[in-house]
Amino acid sequence: MPPIVAVGILLLLAQGVLAAAEQRACVTAGRAPHPPVVDGRLNAAEWRSAAALAGFVRMGGAQLAQPDTVALVQYDDRALYIGVRCLEPDARRPHGFVRAHDDRVFDDDSVQLFVAPEDLREAKAGSIRFGGYEGAYQEWFADIRAYYEFTVSCRGSRTEARNDVRDWSAPWSAKVGRERGAWTVEMAIPFTSLGITAPPQATLWGVNVFRVRPPEMSGWVCPGFGGYAPLPLGALYLAGARPVARVPVSPSVRLGANRLTFAVSNPTAQSVVVEATATPAGGEAVTRATTLPAGAARTLTVPYELDGRGDLRVAYAVRARGEDVPLLAGTVPLRAPGPTSVALHYFAVPGRVEASLYAGPKDGPVRARLTLQPPTGEPLTRETKLAAGRNGVLRLPVKGSPGDHYQTSVRVVDAAGKVLAEATREITVPERPRWLGTRAGLPLGVLPPWKPVSVQGKNVRILGRTLAFTDLALPARLSSAGAELLAAPMRLVATAGGKPVAWTSRQCRVVRHSPEEAVLESVWRSASLELRVRTTLEYDGFCWIEATLTPRRLGPSLDRLALEIPLRREVARYVYEGHAQASYALSPVGLRRPVGTNLWIGDEARGLAWMAESLEWVQSRDRARQVEVVPGAKATVWRTTFLDTPTRLRAPYTARFALQATPTKPVSLRKSRIFHGAYYGMAEEKAGGTLRIPAKGRLDPARGSLEMWVKPTFDTNETYAEGEDRSRYNRMFLTLTADSGQIFILYYNADDRSLRALVADGAGGYPLVLGGARMPPGEWSHVALSWGERMRLSINGTAAERDYRGLLRGSIEASSLEIDLAHFAVDELRLSRGGEPPQGVPTAAFTRDDRTLFLHHCEEPTGEGLTARAVAPVPGRFGMALGSTGGTRMDQLAADGKRIVIFHENWSRYQGYPDLEQIPRLRAIADACHARGMLFLVYFCQLMSDAAPEWPGLRDDLLALPDRVWYHRDDVKQDCHVACVNGPYGDLLLDGIARLVDEVDIDGVYMDGTTVPWECENPTHPGCGERRPDGTILGHQPIRQVRRFMKRLRALFAQRGKPLFLDAHTGGSIHIGTLSFCDGYYDGEQLARFKPGFRLSPDAYLTGYMGKQFGLRGEFLPNRHSMDQALAIALVHDTVVRGQPPAVDQALAPYEDARTRFVPYWERSPLAVVAPKQVLGSLYVKPDRALLVLGSQTEKKVACTADLSRLLKSLPAGVTARDAITGEAVPLQSGKLSIPMPARGWRLIELRQ
Repeated sequence: MPPIVAVGILLLLAQGVLAAAEQRACVTAGRAPHPPVVDGRLNAAEWRSAAALAGFVRMGGAQLAQPDTVALVQYDDRALYIGVRCLEPDARRPHGFVRAHDDRVFDDDSVQLFVAPEDLREAKAGSIRFGGYEGAYQEWFADIRAYYEFTVSCRGSRTEARNDVRDWSAPWSAKVGRERGAWTVEMAIPFTSLGITAPPQATLWGVNVFRVRPPEMSGWVCPGFGGYAPLPLGALYLAGARPVARVPVSPSVRLGANRLTFAVSNPTAQSVVVEATATPAGGEAVTRATTLPAGAARTLTVPYELDGRGDLRVAYAVRARGEDVPLLAGTVPLRAPGPTSVALHYFAVPGRVEASLYAGPKDGPVRARLTLQPPTGEPLTRETKLAAGRNGVLRLPVKGSPGDHYQTSVRVVDAAGKVLAEATREITVPERPRWLGTRAGLPLGVLPPWKPVSVQGKNVRILGRTLAFTDLALPARLSSAGAELLAAPMRLVATAGGKPVAWTSRQCRVVRHSPEEAVLESVWRSASLELRVRTTLEYDGFCWIEATLTPRRLGPSLDRLALEIPLRREVARYVYEGHAQASYALSPVGLRRPVGTNLWIGDEARGLAWMAESLEWVQSRDRARQVEVVPGAKATVWRTTFLDTPTRLRAPYTARFALQATPTKPVSLRKSRIFHGAYYGMAEEKAGGTLRIPAKGRLDPARGSLEMWVKPTFDTNETYAEGEDRSRYNRMFLTLTADSGQIFILYYNADDRSLRALVADGAGGYPLVLGGARMPPGEWSHVALSWGERMRLSINGTAAERDYRGLLRGSIEASSLEIDLAHFAVDELRLSRGGEPPQGVPTAAFTRDDRTLFLHHCEEPTGEGLTARAVAPVPGRFGMALGSTGGTRMDQLAADGKRIVIFHENWSRYQGYPDLEQIPRLRAIADACHARGMLFLVYFCQLMSDAAPEWPGLRDDLLALPDRVWYHRDDVKQDCHVACVNGPYGDLLLDGIARLVDEVDIDGVYMDGTTVPWECENPTHPGCGERRPDGTILGHQPIRQVRRFMKRLRALFAQRGKPLFLDAHTGGSIHIGTLSFCDGYYDGEQLARFKPGFRLSPDAYLTGYMGKQFGLRGEFLPNRHSMDQALAIALVHDTVVRGQPPAVDQALAPYEDARTRFVPYWERSPLAVVAPKQVLGSLYVKPDRALLVLGSQTEKKVACTADLSRLLKSLPAGVTARDAITGEAVPLQSGKLSIPMPARGWRLIELRQ
């Protein structure tokens, strides 16, 4: 599917029979007496039995799409059949290319079908949650396990995917055709391709149909989705012979009288009553019914009235009387003109109240009055008149002293004096904040690791890059990371009167140069035009460019103005379209899209970024081709068209944008090795050891048992603080993860005062929860767990059990049983096959029998593949046992090789707020980190909490307007609103962080969204909101202002000579211009919207998650990936996974110095020839040793070979191969390795003497 990134809330609750079908799109598929011939022609006879969907809606779901699309749905015992008629009034359309299979078909005019072959009534509801707060993101979805995508373009090119993984394939057929005023599609999807032999009767599947008409997308069900929002699905009912409903014509809707018309037919042998209901927003439901004799067909029309303002909709449902599931249900939306409205703001910093006004189209002309009542004296007023449909603003100064109370109000009335809108607000003038106007981070200079800008003639050198200019203030040559990016000079192409503009003079010069920047300006003149280009090039490579065309006299119309960047073909390999979910390998046919504010094109090591703060200046009408990236034989031309329609310039026209070559700084092989999850008290907390037992061959997930003796090393009779969350007294004990994402957990539950077993499904659900009998304090307890048809947990002979099949769904062969000894000691451990529950409580040490798969007496932390960390023998139930070595949690982190410790949002009582009262508690953690050579970072974000002290007096000054709530916390009740660092909020953060640097000695910050230049319309923030002549506000993404904030933030640490690390979480939004000043970024959270089994392709990971080509070190959050699956993709890219095992860090540690060379898989080096292609192999090479990194990208087990004969010639004689994690020898024969690779698994093989 196309990587749409939009904002929306999807309600997809599949619980029981569709009780409120009018609120959910649903279609009952027709039963086809004969399969249609899939030839692209929608033969009426072949599709007579099909249900029909029309009224597709635009992305966001608020408007009907124009032109419309009609989808026909029918099935038989073999296949599901979809016919689509894409209405097309434009004779130049549809557009598309003949593409290779699985190329980006959805970039062309195309149709997409999504099918989820699971009964939605049996799928539980789920939520996407982040930060540990349920409902923090209120985006619900039916938690189905899998959906399938089938896409065909107008040229007949095809692609398919399962759970958005595109290397899945299965048989299906599709053809396209043309008819007058439309293009058509026919699809046949065999049920066997959906993993079933035939559909069960009366099943309710998930389904959706989309149409891509670049640059727009529409669908049957089409709320905003992408980013964090999951794929929307309607319901498809397969129930044998039932009546069929169609929308025979594209529905239309307007204010006032409307009607919906349905064609209904009855192929059954019995007469049925069919009812059609229309329920308009805020109105009464209207129902019409008809009796359909057997074999009859009729038209049913439902009249209704629609009234109201804003986003309206009418819900409809057609059903057979007495049936719960509709024949057809959906909604028809209408975006009606909004009502007259007001927004009242108090900006305390500049000292004014401001009323933003809008006169509804039906209401004007109107009068508006803003009133401000001071503490004493007469009120101040300001009035204005507005015509219908116009915007306006009223302002009054607030000149009181701190503590003064004001009341302000705004009222809008029509010509008759009727109040149309009003608002009031109580104001208390706040004290001027101590932090306002802070000089923290100033003065600015060239920050490390960058060097001063060097200028020689018109050649400019900055760290890692050289830019050469000739007669235009755009680069003629541009090298980065040791290679040239350009195949020819950048150029601005202007045509007028059907001919290229003939420039008669061309001049370019450096007008200013300092260590921080160089400013170049070129002036070109023709008989009728002047082209002035001014480029400000900063020391990190950020180039702000303003290109202005000014008419010198009235001449021919300007036909076209475009920027052309000829990139070397070998450089233009990957595309990042503003979001990690839109990162991919450039198609052989290139790219066409609208101009955006964020686009990067490059290769594995370098590239070029485009950025813009706003796009009102882009005036090309062909939005689908405003940007064209066209591969050629030697060059790939990146063309951005600013103007494409003949225009008589009567005033200057200016294009404003930025370019930045990457990487913005070099990235070493030194990994960040971050521990996410600091907490108060951890500096003193006792450490726990870990036992790791490989599951392969030792544990049967279908049927087996686990026995051990366990002793809590804490008091199970401890007293809990009154009113405190009991969960903080829970203790982790044992975990096992399957490749499906399911996790089995055995932990101490504070309520049970014993061990509790649960299975987490990776999507917030817990299909199994089973508590055990109470554990006595200070004593050894016999713990027995068995699984098969039932799950049974026994503590000292007292058992609890419930029906539950197996232990985990999926494979555990690449996983390990991990036992946390922080709060427990373990003696005698036995894993058995068969699932028979152990009988009684044994009185002697365990012995091996014919069912035993693994037996360890726990006398020593070694043996039979067991890996121990921070574990030592302690007195046991039978001889010795295994427990923690002692020491503190901080000691353990240091021993694990962690270099950075991050305290996330709970360090502060208020989300992302500099809570300076916590300084003493933070200092204890910082000191403990520094004593062990680790850096300490704390969390900040882009949100302002409404519980923070500054909120009452300064909220409007701090926020990015319009106001948006993006987060909620319950520990301290608070909603969190989007703020803007380009206003006083930036001062609040910088001043607070400076205090933390000086008084806590923090070494950096972790920024959750802070680096993203969020669009802001706040008129008090210079460079954000811009009031236009019609009274509306043009929002900007304040890239340059956020850059200044980031420079000051980095300077806080650099000025103090501190080692530093600035880490960013971007939610998938990588803005090179602002992230340039960070050292690393962290991404993957938004992948939670996908289904189990989703995985990132190597192209997507390299482009969106690796970071080295940008000048950053990436860290991967493995949502929808198990740890092993995440390591399989991350390690081959020289990146890390959050929470990866310490053994991985320790294996990589010797290969992070300057003597190491990283040889990535994409170089196809002869040093390591790895096969098959589904296994990627990268190398770390030192003079005396090497580390081979293998990552399987397939769902199947494969036999991998690696020919290392060329590598071995460069290493000392006598080199052998061993598994860098287990230490086991790996046979090396004639310079070749043969290695069995688990599905989506990884291996680290070290070669050394």
